[in-house]
Amino acid sequence: MKRILITGHDGFIGSNLLSCIDSNYEVKKSDYSSYSDGYHPDNITDLSKIDIVVHMGAISSTNSIDKEELFQKNIFNTLNIFSKAKHAKIIYASSASTYGLCNSKRSELDELNPQSIYAKSKSIVDNIVLNFLSDRKIVGLRFFNVCSFSSESNKTQPSPTYSFMQQLIETKKIKLFANSDKIFRDFIFIDDVIKIIKYFIEHDIDKSRIINVGTGNPISFESIADSMINKFGFGEKTYIKKPSDILSSYQNYTEADITLLRHLGYNNEIPSVLDYIKKYEH
Repeated sequence: MKRILITGHDGFIGSNLLSCIDSNYEVKKSDYSSYSDGYHPDNITDLSKIDIVVHMGAISSTNSIDKEELFQKNIFNTLNIFSKAKHAKIIYASSASTYGLCNSKRSELDELNPQSIYAKSKSIVDNIVLNFLSDRKIVGLRFFNVCSFSSESNKTQPSPTYSFMQQLIETKKIKLFANSDKIFRDFIFIDDVIKIIKYFIEHDIDKSRIINVGTGNPISFESIADSMINKFGFGEKTYIKKPSDILSSYQNYTEADITLLRHLGYNNEIPSVLDYIKKYEH
C-alpha cells in the first residue's frame, strides 16, 4: 500500500482532496491547525517512507504582505519537502497569480510577471523546480480561480460562487466591483481540481512540470452573479469600488492555456462554473 502525505489537509483544496483519497492509499497528514501524524509543517522529517506528497500547505491569501511568513511557509517549507522527499512523487500548489496582469490566454511557456509578494513566492518555487529540479518529476499545479459552493469558510478570499451564495442567503443582495461585466477570470470548480490532482497522483510524468489548472473559458463576475440570481429566483446586484490597496495587482483577466494538461493525458471534460450553477440543487 502506497503512503501519501497531504499537507494543508484542513485547508480548502486539501480537505476536499482528503475526503476523496482512495482506500488503497495509507494517508498521512500535516497542517498548521493539526498534525496528528507527526508531520509538523515547520519540521517535516522522515519522508523516506512516503511515496507521494501532495503539498497544499501554504499561505493562500494573494493579498498577504507578511514577507517573513511567506518566505517560511511558501518557499522554505516547500523547498524543505523537495529536499527531504527525494524519492517521492511531489505534487504542489502553484498559482496563476504568477502571470501577473494580462489580457489574454497564458501558457506555462509565457514569462512570469508576479505583482504581489504572494505571487513572487510562488514564482520563486516554480523557477527552482524548472531550473534546478527538472529531473525530479515534481508536478507544480498552477491553479487558476478555484471555486465551490461550500467548504470555504476558512478561506481569507472566498470564491464568488461561495461568497455570492452567502450574500444571497443573508441579504438577498450580491456585492460586485464596479464594471464587473469586464472582469473575467478562469474559474475552475473544486470537483475538477480534485480530479486533476488525483490524475497526477495516479499517473507519472517524464520530468518536472508546471501545469496550468483551469478551464480555458474565462467567465465574468457579472455573469456568475446573474446566473446565481436566476438559479435562486431572487436577489439583486449592488456595486462597490475596488479597494485602493489591490488596484496595482488585481487581475482583471485570467485564462488558462490547458494544452499541456491535455498533452499529459488528462482528457476529462472540465465544465464551466456556470454549468455547475445550473445543476446546483438547493
